[in-house]
Amino acid sequence: MPVEEKVSVNSKLNRIIWLLNKKCNLKCKFCYVANRFRNDRELSLDEILKTLDGAVKLGVEKIDFTGGEVTLREDLDIILEETKKRGIETITINTNGTLLSEKMAEILARNNVKVYLSIDGADKKTHESIRGIGTWEKIFKSAELLKSFDITFYTVFACSKINISDVKGYIALSRELGSQKACIIPVLPIGRAKKDVILSREEFIDVLRQVESTAESIRFNAEIWCVPFAGLIISSPYVSYFGCRNLDEMDITPTGDVLVCDTVDISFGNVREGVEKVWRNLINSEMASNLLRTINSPPCSECIIKHICYGGCYARAKFLNGNIYAPDPMCPRVASF
Repeated sequence: MPVEEKVSVNSKLNRIIWLLNKKCNLKCKFCYVANRFRNDRELSLDEILKTLDGAVKLGVEKIDFTGGEVTLREDLDIILEETKKRGIETITINTNGTLLSEKMAEILARNNVKVYLSIDGADKKTHESIRGIGTWEKIFKSAELLKSFDITFYTVFACSKINISDVKGYIALSRELGSQKACIIPVLPIGRAKKDVILSREEFIDVLRQVESTAESIRFNAEIWCVPFAGLIISSPYVSYFGCRNLDEMDITPTGDVLVCDTVDISFGNVREGVEKVWRNLINSEMASNLLRTINSPPCSECIIKHICYGGCYARAKFLNGNIYAPDPMCPRVASF
């Protein structure tokens, strides 16, 4: 009888993905925040600063602020300044780019904030069919503004059946805009996104190959989010990927709940109770241990990248298979098992 491999949750908090607000000026087709977090009060500035203090004590090194549209938060400048003062190594914001101003760019530059700029098409027609009329030209203006303030930025492309044919063109556009990296994330069926726009397994794998071939041909860096099994298909030094099942990050909602993933509404408490308390709730939970045990069963147990992937995206397993502990249903090894 095979011996179950011992696995343990990373007890150090390395990163926070922090949804600072629910409000947004757009109504994108794939928004994963829409229709969530509607009833409770958002964290106040004082509560955010207390949470930052607690996170620093836990050793956090990176904080990604997002929304909603994070630039709509009136106290964003204070939040960014206070985050920098606390010595956080990497600070980023994720924005749709339609509201960036010189004043905001100056704040970002002063606090050494990096920016993720959302683009959902390689041309105006596709992008605006997803993000709305008038959003395309603003992407170019935002990119020019960020470059003028010497702000490092990356682009992010939420990939679905609607824009799968734009993958190669998007990566080329990312380089043209002056981005440092083209990021690609597959859409999950949450918020406004429905299952009929979710990529099939074959389309999923085709996207990975398109990313690799394009990154190689134009010698430009790409990063694939939420596809930790990507290493089974691609090997280019221009393409990076990572897994998150080891739970070394904290996902905080606008109302302060700490979730197992920012797409999965399973809470382990609220930061108003104390950051360390809810972090311990998460990493010491039965769910955290069980998520890691996925690699002890076939086909994951025999996989050469199991200690990177740990069974793949557990959110996708939950949404598509109804079992958060199952291996990633898009993985080709899982499909052939």
